[in-house]
Amino acid sequence: MLLLWPVAYNGFPLVFADTNAYLASIYEFGTPLDRPPYYRLFASGVAHFTGTYGLAAAQAALAALVLYLMVKTLAPSARPAQLLAIILLLGLVTSLPWEASWIMPDLFGGLAICCVLLLGPLNKTISGSERTFSSALLVFGMIAHSGSLITCLAMIAFTVVGLLWRGCRDDRTAAIRLAALAFLAVTSSVLPNLQLTGRITINPTSNLFMLGRLAGDGLVQPYLKHQCPTEPTLVLCDQ
Repeated sequence: MLLLWPVAYNGFPLVFADTNAYLASIYEFGTPLDRPPYYRLFASGVAHFTGTYGLAAAQAALAALVLYLMVKTLAPSARPAQLLAIILLLGLVTSLPWEASWIMPDLFGGLAICCVLLLGPLNKTISGSERTFSSALLVFGMIAHSGSLITCLAMIAFTVVGLLWRGCRDDRTAAIRLAALAFLAVTSSVLPNLQLTGRITINPTSNLFMLGRLAGDGLVQPYLKHQCPTEPTLVLCDQ
C-alpha cells in the first residue's frame, strides 16, 4: 500500500496518453502495431481476474519485491522495519509510487535495471530462486517497452565487460547468463515484428515517432514548405 497511495488519492490507477492503447488491448485482446505485445499479455491476464486496481497492485508488489532483494543484498543486516522505512521514503520522495500506479509498462524498465545489478555485480548474494525471478523480470522488463530494451542492452553490455574483467568463475557465469537473457529479449522483441511486417526490427513504427518529434519541434515544416508544391500527395501537406 505504501507504493499505491497515488491510486487511493486519484480514485483510479493513473493513466497517460498511451494508456488508452493498453486499456483497449486489455478488453479487446489486440495490440497496436507500435506497442510490444508482452505488457498487454501481462495486463490482460492480471486485469481479467482483479481489474485495473489489481493490475496496479501487482505492479507495486513486483516493485516491492525487487526493493526487498536490493536491500537484502546491499544491506543484509537490515531489519524488516528498516525495509519498510526505505519503501516509505521512496514512496514519498521518488516517482516510484507514481510509476507503479500507472497503467503503463514504464515501471518495468527501472525494475529491469535493478535486475541487471542483481544478476551481475550482486549475483553471489542471491539464491537460485531469486536469480530465476530476477532473470524472468529482466527479460519481461526489456520486452515490455522498446525504450527499456535499448537502455538495458547498453547496461548489460557494460556489466558483462566488467564481470569478464574481474575474471572469476562466478562472474564469468553471470556474464554468460546476462548475455543469454539479452539475446532472448532481443529475439522476443524482433520475432513478432518479423511475423507481422516481414522486417527485422524492434519497433516497426519507430520512424513515425521520430517524424512526430521532428514535426513537434518545427523541423519538418521547412521540408514540407519546399516539397508540398511538387508532392501535394504527402499526408502532412494537408495539415
